[in-house]
Amino acid sequence: MKHFTIIISCVIALVSILGFVLSRSVDFSSPEAAYRQGMSAFHSGEYERAIPALKAADQGGVTTANFALARIYKASGNDDLKAFQMFDKFARGHSSAGYKHPYAAAIAEAFVEVGKYYNSGIPGTDVKKDPHEAYRYFHHAAANLRNPIAAYHVALLYLSGEGVVKNARTAAKWLKNSYEKNHAQSQALLGNLFWQGKGVKTNKPLALSLLMMARTNSEDENCIGYDQTTQRRILKSFERIDGAVSQKIRTGANDIYEELYYPCFANIDLPAIEDVRERRVYEDGGEPNRSDGPPEDASGDNGPPMTFH
Repeated sequence: MKHFTIIISCVIALVSILGFVLSRSVDFSSPEAAYRQGMSAFHSGEYERAIPALKAADQGGVTTANFALARIYKASGNDDLKAFQMFDKFARGHSSAGYKHPYAAAIAEAFVEVGKYYNSGIPGTDVKKDPHEAYRYFHHAAANLRNPIAAYHVALLYLSGEGVVKNARTAAKWLKNSYEKNHAQSQALLGNLFWQGKGVKTNKPLALSLLMMARTNSEDENCIGYDQTTQRRILKSFERIDGAVSQKIRTGANDIYEELYYPCFANIDLPAIEDVRERRVYEDGGEPNRSDGPPEDASGDNGPPMTFH
């Protein structure tokens, strides 16, 4: 009887294990079907179901599957190396794309995320802090894909002098490019530069108006770069400057803000920043024009060629 009980227990355990394995085995009719199922699970937050489906789609040649996998690995918080590898795979696979590419936003995000990983490094892995490589990824997304978040990170590197020659004026030019797309962090940082006269001529009414725009945009989840941490930092910066100006400056700032601000959009002709542009033609036909293309780097140091193959 004792032996019989042991045998029954073993059978039950085997059945349970087999059931678990079968539940994890999914037969997809096509890579596209796997992608649809994976994305459905991804949007529902069911990452354990999404990962095998998206892996199947990736192996089947669905190019955007590795981008979704990268987002999942990043969101999990403990798979940074996998996230880096997937973002990099997607970025390199689309390195010849321009801003008119149908996946331009996703491609730019991938370049920015890889740049962030290079800018900080991933502890315990072979991905070491490399600001110069970070600059290459940020600059590619900013110049080729017109991505305001990438332009903001390029500006940060020029302000810190990491990976490039320190140049506040060049940083201000890149911030102007991303500010015009209403990137709240760029507006706030550019406002601080005008307040300090760093890389630009001091202009306190303009500085305060930019902080006002940044504060408004950072509170709108529909605007670029919205997040609560950023919102708190921008509000603190606005309050610091607002508390240090005269009523005359505050009135001037309000006039600028009321005349030129629209929700998630700004259109100030910023003074004291030369309108220098670089002209590029991309594989998909996109071509910046002189009104909204990215600036050339005034230092003349654009880093190595933008080749990622």
